[in-house]
Amino acid sequence: MTKLQIFFVGILTAFGALFVEILASIIAPEILSREIFFPLESALLLAIFAEEILKIIFFRKIFLRIKDQSNFFLPAIFFGSGFAIVEIFLNILTNPIFRLELFFSYIGLLLIHILTLSLYSFYFFHQEKVSFFKIFLLFILGFFIHFIFNFFVFYEISPILLAITLLFLLLIPAKIGFLS
Repeated sequence: MTKLQIFFVGILTAFGALFVEILASIIAPEILSREIFFPLESALLLAIFAEEILKIIFFRKIFLRIKDQSNFFLPAIFFGSGFAIVEIFLNILTNPIFRLELFFSYIGLLLIHILTLSLYSFYFFHQEKVSFFKIFLLFILGFFIHFIFNFFVFYEISPILLAITLLFLLLIPAKIGFLS
């Protein structure tokens, strides 16, 4: 698959996650409006769940079709960028007034999706046989990282600090990916 195709599959995956979130809100609106802990709604947790599970499923399918698997990081960048573009675009539509804090949140959206996909890609690159248990643990890790990101954004904890933290975390798979 070309980098452009991977980018567009990332876009389609984001729309798939959006579809799942909308469908769930139609089917069970009263459940999704409950606050589970802190004032975080269960809808937010469902959104993270849908995004991460679909990213793992579709990225795995793409990863198997990539001819040159010498660098696991590049497919994660393109898939994650495609996914993030949809979220950024939808955020801009709902909040068209530009503020610097939003800009850093958008950078954070880009980085969080590239980061979780880098983790998934790193696993797929180094595993010949994929086990359900390890995929489940990988999903939990991606879910947790994404939850921390949303927690920072939801409570408006310095978007600059969040972007710097995500960029630092992203350097680890980037360094490994470009060295392999």
